[in-house]
Amino acid sequence: MGMFDRIKCDFEIAEKEIQNNEFQTKDLECFLNDYLITKEGRLLLVSDDGSTDLEFHGDLNFYANLGRHPNDKDWQWYNLKARFTEGQLQWIKRSSV
Repeated sequence: MGMFDRIKCDFEIAEKEIQNNEFQTKDLECFLNDYLITKEGRLLLVSDDGSTDLEFHGDLNFYANLGRHPNDKDWQWYNLKARFTEGQLQWIKRSSV
C-alpha cells in the first residue's frame, strides 16, 4: 500500500457527493502530510504550525471512494486531477488515471 498524503478540498468540485471527503495522493511527499485546496484555488501544506502556500505548479492526482467495500452496489471510486499554474488552480476534473 505505501505511504500517501491527505488532501481536503474547499474548492467547489463537480462531484458534490464527495466534496467533503478526505482524499489521498501519492503525487506529493508521501509523509502522511495534510494539504488543503482552498476556495481561492491555492494548495496549502497544513501543519500544527500553520499553513504554507506551496505555489504548486503542475498536475495533482488525488482519489477517494464512496461506500464501504468494492463489492457494495453503491461503492464508487473517484480519481480527480487538479491543474495548477504558478500556484493557482486552473481546474479539477474527474480522471480515469
